[in-house]
Amino acid sequence: MSDDKRPDFEFQELVSYREQVTKNMEYSIQRIDWLIIALASSGIILSTGILKDNSKIPELKLGLLFFCLAIMLNFISQFVGYSANRKLVEVYNQKIVDYKADPAAFNENDYKVNSDSAYTLGHWVNGLNITSALFLGFGMVCCLLYYYYQSSV
Repeated sequence: MSDDKRPDFEFQELVSYREQVTKNMEYSIQRIDWLIIALASSGIILSTGILKDNSKIPELKLGLLFFCLAIMLNFISQFVGYSANRKLVEVYNQKIVDYKADPAAFNENDYKVNSDSAYTLGHWVNGLNITSALFLGFGMVCCLLYYYYQSSV
């Protein structure tokens, strides 16, 4: 690739990445992790229905707590994910404005602090998602323990 084509390529790369990050942000706004929400909600309904008849079942009480925590962490994850993507959109919008103003003076490292904070938020999202899924799993194990003990009695 010749040197005179390189700036246009870099600019197109910036625009393309900004569009992808914008799509990710929209996806974060629109989506809720349906599987975790649906299963945790079902677990809550199941647990409360059984606990209504017999409130002395520790496995189901614990499962109910885990299901509620899974939903709360999932919600927090969605909010943090949106914030991370919004920050990246801002960074790439500024990069594009600066690149258009003076391609020769454009320096990728000028944006490192803002990009790093967005990527840190992204790591938080991953951690929250994993923790939410673990809480869902713990809730399911508690329900399975209840059914196991019920079937062996």
